[in-house]
Amino acid sequence: MSCCGDIPEIVPDQSSFNTHECIYPAGFCSTGVYASLTQPQDKCLYTRKITHRGDKPEVLTTGRGGAS
Repeated sequence: MSCCGDIPEIVPDQSSFNTHECIYPAGFCSTGVYASLTQPQDKCLYTRKITHRGDKPEVLTTGRGGAS
């Protein structure tokens, strides 16, 4: 897993971004290579990014096939 380079933002005034168990830094992005969901024998590069969705965090995951 690696980071995408952006510096994430801690959102202290919105309690949905910070709990006793988790911190969801807005703008955090990471990538990792895992088995493809549609063709498990193939590898896929997945990118996860935490964004704002109103006053709540949203984790977006996208995949791109052909990772090596």
